[in-house]
Amino acid sequence: MSNTIEIIKVSCAICVNNNRVFLAKRSKGKHLEGFWEFPGGKIENYEDPKDALVREIKEELEIKIEILHYFGSNTYSYDNKSIELISFLCNINTDLIKLNAHDEAGWFNKSELSKIKIAPADIPLLEKIKFY
Repeated sequence: MSNTIEIIKVSCAICVNNNRVFLAKRSKGKHLEGFWEFPGGKIENYEDPKDALVREIKEELEIKIEILHYFGSNTYSYDNKSIELISFLCNINTDLIKLNAHDEAGWFNKSELSKIKIAPADIPLLEKIKFY
């Protein structure tokens, strides 16, 4: 019997505007509820990470994003699974979002980021964005 841990591929949007970073707060009842994260979601089998990101952002926030380029990846292991988080630098061109999968969302100054409870898998990307 194998003890292989499932690796779930997830794509997320890194949105930076005027020294502020866009984050969304995970909903109550979800894994890591109350943690802030870069929005995005699971990449389906044989789906391109960029296509998955556009689809997930439309489902979660009902907005379109402009993907600029690949930003970085991080793998984080929880007790029973690992997340490979693939990030893309993106533009959000609207403030009119609808929260379908989060309790809150908003823009944070880079100076505030150390005070926010961030999902563990997102922390290395957040550290990288501070110098971007």
